[in-house]
Amino acid sequence: MSEQTENSLRALATLRGFLRTMQWQAVEQRIGASVALHVKVDGPVEEMVAQIYGEAQRFMLSLIFSGVVARARRAAVAELILRANWRLIEGAFVMDFDSGAVHYRAGLDFSEAELSEALVRNMVAAGMDAVEGFAAALLAVAEHGEAPDVAAASRFGMSHEDGA
Repeated sequence: MSEQTENSLRALATLRGFLRTMQWQAVEQRIGASVALHVKVDGPVEEMVAQIYGEAQRFMLSLIFSGVVARARRAAVAELILRANWRLIEGAFVMDFDSGAVHYRAGLDFSEAELSEALVRNMVAAGMDAVEGFAAALLAVAEHGEAPDVAAASRFGMSHEDGA
């Protein structure tokens, strides 16, 4: 067994351990050389998917928002996502323009390193914090037709005059 494979198996064991510690029930799905663990969550997101890409030695976290954005609101939500991402240190909000699905995603390369439970916990916590700060603005734009710049300014304190 290669060192890459062993490292990926340790990362998967770490991820499973973290989910047990959090008392989250995960459904595992094998996708080629990767393993995705699906967890139902409460709040603005309905599902968390934590995935280990074995050969690439990558960990990806996706927090999946409930529902989809109506086609007529996708351009406005895309603008809001760009405004929100400008403020993020790690991870990003993404939207599939075809389906209207919105996710928060973050990834981590653990090649040449151990994926620790602390790194997994920090990534999940940062993602949940980002989602909590973004959800009200997303709802305002997607469901209530609020302008993206107004939603960004009122929900996460960003105006069109803000620089870096």
